[in-house]
Amino acid sequence: LPAMSKKAAGKAKEPSESLWSRLVNAQADELSREPNSSSTVVFCGGRKSGKTTILERFMKGTKDDYPKATVALDYKYARFAHDASTSKSIAHIFDLGGDERLSHLVNVAITPANVESVILTVTVDLGEAASVVPSLIHWIAVLRARVDKCLEQAAGSGQAAAARVQKLRDAVREKWESHADYSHVRPFPVPLIIFGAKWDLMDVNKRRTLCQALRYFATVSGAYLVCTSTRKEDRQTLEGMKSLCRRLFFGTASIRLPKEELEHEKPLFICPGTDTLANIPVPPGKQHHSEDGWKKVAETSFGTYSLSVGEGAAADDQLDGAKYAENTIDAMLDQKKEELKQYRAQVERSRRLVSEGINVADARS
Repeated sequence: LPAMSKKAAGKAKEPSESLWSRLVNAQADELSREPNSSSTVVFCGGRKSGKTTILERFMKGTKDDYPKATVALDYKYARFAHDASTSKSIAHIFDLGGDERLSHLVNVAITPANVESVILTVTVDLGEAASVVPSLIHWIAVLRARVDKCLEQAAGSGQAAAARVQKLRDAVREKWESHADYSHVRPFPVPLIIFGAKWDLMDVNKRRTLCQALRYFATVSGAYLVCTSTRKEDRQTLEGMKSLCRRLFFGTASIRLPKEELEHEKPLFICPGTDTLANIPVPPGKQHHSEDGWKKVAETSFGTYSLSVGEGAAADDQLDGAKYAENTIDAMLDQKKEELKQYRAQVERSRRLVSEGINVADARS
């Protein structure tokens, strides 16, 4: 074949380079349209309520052994590859220990920087009916106070952040203003899931009242309500839980959710806004729905249950050792404070490294 001139060779390359350029530009444009691919997930609940088991089964599927109880605060992360994109969504997952005295550790997980992309979960133990309503009241109040404070701080950090926070609040209002219970609900500005764990261990004689109480708290909080079983062979509740978690944690709206279930004969699966107070019987002996009414009915029907909030300090600044005269106790108290400070710094560093795509294990080596 005759040798090709430089001018002809240059013309021959132009179509290939032009095609490659278009592909690169198209990919860059696609990536620029990617939504926020990072979320923060917070698991809360009472001691041995089953939240860590739910988390482990979401991340690893069914397991023969049950996870150890979370002592204070545990951090994990999960990645999800989207079918229509080369990017991966990252969920930063915080698992709080079940001691209500450590409720203040939600301050580590929920901050003004991440509050707009946070997903909250509260797990209650259906096998211990007396604990369900007190635990819900406690954790919903703790999470609401923290989210509201962080949104207020975020809105005060600049005009752009204030606009995003207002947009978030407006979206919630628009979703609920046509709901029949709009004047009676206080929906969270971020997603909230109430997990009813150990459905198979629930006393059948208490099931109706307990499910009605769960539906009430989920409705007025604008929360998802999902009941799960301890039995690994119960695929229905497991798959329902995993589908919802994938959808919310990774922003994959295309994932289909199971059929909603509002009747107490089967494990409940209810999305926000689909249930109404009119469809939920009022607490026995009461004229209307109220948090206090359901609390009293729970005490009458299931017995009293004491949370551990009053048994110790509720925050770092309450760990005051001035009243102790012994130097040994003072030194130990200072050591524990420093350990907690270092632990928080380590969790924050791990979350930052994961967001930057750096393997945490490699960074430590």
